[in-house]
Amino acid sequence: MANADFSQNKQTAPGGFDAGSYREKAKPEQAVTLTPRQQKLAALEAKLPAALSTRAAALALSVVVMLAAFFGFGSAKLRGKYNTARQWFTAGVAADNGYNLSEELTTRENTAANILTTASNTLGADSAEVLAEASAGLQILNDRLAANGCTLVLDLTPSKDRIYQEYMPDGYPIVNEQNRTDLLAAYLQSHTTVPVVWRYDLLRSQARQNPDRLLYYKTDTHWNAVGALYGLDGIFEALDMPTLSPESYPVEADGTTTGDMANVAALYASLPAEETYTVPGYAQLFEKDGRTVRVIGDSFSEYYMPYLQARFTNSWREHIDTFDAGIVDAPGCDILILEFNERSLDKLLAILEQF
Repeated sequence: MANADFSQNKQTAPGGFDAGSYREKAKPEQAVTLTPRQQKLAALEAKLPAALSTRAAALALSVVVMLAAFFGFGSAKLRGKYNTARQWFTAGVAADNGYNLSEELTTRENTAANILTTASNTLGADSAEVLAEASAGLQILNDRLAANGCTLVLDLTPSKDRIYQEYMPDGYPIVNEQNRTDLLAAYLQSHTTVPVVWRYDLLRSQARQNPDRLLYYKTDTHWNAVGALYGLDGIFEALDMPTLSPESYPVEADGTTTGDMANVAALYASLPAEETYTVPGYAQLFEKDGRTVRVIGDSFSEYYMPYLQARFTNSWREHIDTFDAGIVDAPGCDILILEFNERSLDKLLAILEQF
């Protein structure tokens, strides 16, 4: 908002009075201590181009701030004003015919999160303070789980816009080769004893070497069964379990599907269906592991659960929104996998703040 001068400029006679004479002198504002996330938001705002000072751009920015607050990117005060809107996304909105919109709204939520992730990756990374707090929280979480016989693995999954960055519109140029997740993963790997899986390099390399073997759906924000397997192998390697090289897996087509973006845009009848894939005989490739595995993650982990269940005697998945800090005292498993896609990094930081 442009600065305005509201001071009284009228000439008055000596000894005279005007309305301002009766006003109490303004008290100096007290310094406000910002949380790490608020500091990050302020830093990003400072880097915005001057064009955003216009009224129309300010309105657009306010929408971004609203979304930022929705995804835990802004202050608690902002987020509180959108609790009702959050219910629309989590519970859905019943239409007149009884149809529930929650699935479509979840897709819109994911799309908005991708936009925020792109903006965050472009404009700035996490501060040194945030990184230090995150690594400390992760190590405490790991140590408390270990005290109760549980091994922790943190799995960070790449977004499609980076793996297939050459297909992004020209209006979204590559500003930094290293993004926020690269820096966070590297910091956590070097400052904790926790296995931190970040398979960007392998997935990006496979996408370029084998462009005909898609790793993500074209009309969906998620990876497909092939991309999920390549990502999961990073977890198996962190657990010292055997894997095959990507080109050694016998991948076959296994039907068709329509992606979440095609569905929410009502283009499922216009866009061609996409092939789904399977790895025949995968369960016979490796010896079954008798440990119990618990996965708490976002929607990306759902895609690798069939492979995980083929490798372990007992395993299950819960959504990351169900995470409870009390898990450290009763993990109920031998291995805990925490999975976060790039668009969910702020959720990861919020969880680690609890430790």
